[in-house]
Amino acid sequence: MVLNEWLDDAQLDAMAHLLRIRRTLYLEVYTRKGVVLDRSAPQIFAMYWNYYEGDKSKVKWDEGVMNYVQGIPHRYLSCWENQDYIYFVLHLPKERHWVAVEVDIDNWEIIVYDFDIGGTAEEAMKSYLKSCNELFANLIRASGYFPYNNYVHPVELGDHSQLLPIHYRQVTSEVAPQTKSR
Repeated sequence: MVLNEWLDDAQLDAMAHLLRIRRTLYLEVYTRKGVVLDRSAPQIFAMYWNYYEGDKSKVKWDEGVMNYVQGIPHRYLSCWENQDYIYFVLHLPKERHWVAVEVDIDNWEIIVYDFDIGGTAEEAMKSYLKSCNELFANLIRASGYFPYNNYVHPVELGDHSQLLPIHYRQVTSEVAPQTKSR
């Protein structure tokens, strides 16, 4: 890292990898059950999702995407089974800005930690998260690991009327300390 320079993709991936190792080795410290994704995972998911033609509720995820969900031990990527949270960073290209994201599976909520809240308009944030709302709902259902989740369960019982998108909220500046300068 260089003083007064922005982090690049490789540095973000290295930090995520170190977090995954620590979560694996120090279970007593990291008591919340969750998986930390690579920086590129949400982008890969979204790319696959966006290129799928037809009814998105019937997406059949390819093996590469399902490997993320099933876990990749040599990269310390945990299987999503029995996890409560999914963590990742999301790049906001227009703003040239990164945000931290937590998917709370039980509460069916995407929580955004933005350390520059004033830098992204509400409508822009909704636009960036639109694919995540439906995409993660679909991936969670497709995994088969959460059949008793209150949002997945009705769909698994045959009510295919709608798998509800995961709603999102942005934490306040009291929770996410704000940057002092750009």
